[in-house]
Amino acid sequence: MKSPLALAFDLGGSHTDCALVNAERVLATRTLPCDARAGLAPLLPDFADAARTVCAEAGVNFKELAGCVMGLPCVVEPGTNRVRKTFGKYDDTATLDLAGWCRATLDGLPLATENDARLALLGEWSCGAARGFDDAVMLTLGTGIGGAAMMGGRLVTSKHALAGANGGHFTVNMHGRRCICGNIGCAETEAATWSLPLVIADFAARRPELAQTSTLLLDATTTPDSTDVRLRKIDFRRVFAAARAGDGLAVAVRDHCVRAWAFCAVSNAQAYDAEVIVLGGGVMQSAQDILPPVEAHVHLHAFSPWGKIAVRAAALGNHAALLGAVPLLRSVGIGRE
Repeated sequence: MKSPLALAFDLGGSHTDCALVNAERVLATRTLPCDARAGLAPLLPDFADAARTVCAEAGVNFKELAGCVMGLPCVVEPGTNRVRKTFGKYDDTATLDLAGWCRATLDGLPLATENDARLALLGEWSCGAARGFDDAVMLTLGTGIGGAAMMGGRLVTSKHALAGANGGHFTVNMHGRRCICGNIGCAETEAATWSLPLVIADFAARRPELAQTSTLLLDATTTPDSTDVRLRKIDFRRVFAAARAGDGLAVAVRDHCVRAWAFCAVSNAQAYDAEVIVLGGGVMQSAQDILPPVEAHVHLHAFSPWGKIAVRAAALGNHAALLGAVPLLRSVGIGRE
């Protein structure tokens, strides 16, 4: 049976990918610059142009498509296209009739919207690292720590659209700092890009002998309570590179973050009885330094009397959410055959 075709949009903070996809491949794609803080409405004409372009490139028309999918960096109520929380990105989505825009502009195409991390898990389940597993957890390691969970081959859902989506907000440090979600000691507060300067400053204050020679610091006078953390431009790529070069402070920070991810992975696996944990996001460019210790920790500490939980790096990269489009249309029961 021929795989249905879908139009897919994966909306990020600074760019959006528009693609024509089937269940296993991206057939044509265009990347559009955007600013999530400026809202979605100004981008819709460009989205329509990109949709026409990718379809023309593949030699198909809108009538041949099953539907359209938008992956949003927001909390989306499953099956209703209702956006419940935007986190300062595309704040106008709650006021837009996106389904109506899609029907009117894209030749009657039905629309399904979903959180981008949940859509990425669908993609990895359909044709990526979670293929063959119906009970899965995905953690995306980056600016924050996103999460999604699947049980019985279906995304975990709930009335408020938060079930399975708070993967980065399991407590890993009961004496930790307050998270942006309001909790104390979330994995995000210990090992996300936004919290990384605070983690480095904390280690520098507690391990001054390491701070004195570290390439991560402009100077060694920072304190964990400082509001002006004087660090070089910092991200995980720099931390992992410095650690591989023998920087003692970077090694301590790297090991701390990997341990936080490992604890977070175990909590997610046990919460959803996962058979596989998929780790994705930009931080996984250093997968060779992350996967082995996380896997070892999961195998040692997760309760899985049925066998070992698989721990895998995401396989689809930036295409994961796009390739979740066809499985999403199938799961919510909309789309043209």
